[in-house]
Amino acid sequence: MHPPSFAIETPDTVTGIFLSPNKQFVVIGVNNKNIRIYDIENQEMKIDVEGCCYSKMTNNVINVAFNPDGSQMAYRWEEGVRLLNMSTFEMEKEINNQHTWVSVSYSPDGKFLAIGGTKDLLSIYDLSKDTSMALIKQVEARIHQHV
Repeated sequence: MHPPSFAIETPDTVTGIFLSPNKQFVVIGVNNKNIRIYDIENQEMKIDVEGCCYSKMTNNVINVAFNPDGSQMAYRWEEGVRLLNMSTFEMEKEINNQHTWVSVSYSPDGKFLAIGGTKDLLSIYDLSKDTSMALIKQVEARIHQHV
């Protein structure tokens, strides 16, 4: 069964589209530096997160990431990362970073968060221990995407 289709009307330019792994939510980034989270089944906007996820380098909303089951979403906030509970749409945790990040990705088991930055850094954050476990410096090229 496919989720119902619906149109999202916005006066802003869409700069990123992200689908939750459970296909319950679609997240759009818009050029006013916001992300908007829509419930696909109910065809309604659940939350408009202001002033986040924006890259001055590309003038676009940079990526957000979902944990494997879609219950949590990571997104940029100032110089850190916020984790949003996708049931309550409340922030669960804020991870302060030493650099401005460009990309974030959960490990396949959802226990770790990789955060790639603009100062040629990659942080590995252990979510269960609430601590950074590694900081890797990339010497020759910037890290822009995790796999």
